Amino acid sequence: MDLGEYLKLQATRPWAWGFADCTTFAADWVKSVTGIDPMAKWRGYKTDIEVELLIAEAGGLLALWGEGMIDIWPRVSGDPAIGNIGLITVQGQDGEPIDIGAIFSGKRWCFRSPRGIGGASIDPANLVASWGR
Repeated sequence: MDLGEYLKLQATRPWAWGFADCTTFAADWVKSVTGIDPMAKWRGYKTDIEVELLIAEAGGLLALWGEGMIDIWPRVSGDPAIGNIGLITVQGQDGEPIDIGAIFSGKRWCFRSPRGIGGASIDPANLVASWGR
């Protein structure tokens, strides 16, 4: 499945913690490309409270993603390549900055929010970390 097909498929899925959220969005892409699920250890959460606990126990979202991506794709720097996944900082619904999972489309970082699939061109300073082939 190419990235365009993946994004179309994801657009049909409603938001659901642990099934179709910002982290599973990126993890499912990695799984579709590699056959390895970087979220296998953590799947099963169903609420935002469970997510917050999971992230806190891991030492933060970046630490959680780093652990999940070990031995799958390396962390990369510089300009992102099409299909890379990353953590980006965006403005949350409450106006505060939050880090979310995203996939680079070649022009924008695509992400899942409760409102659906979106895309953003971001300042490079708002790229927290990126992983790719």
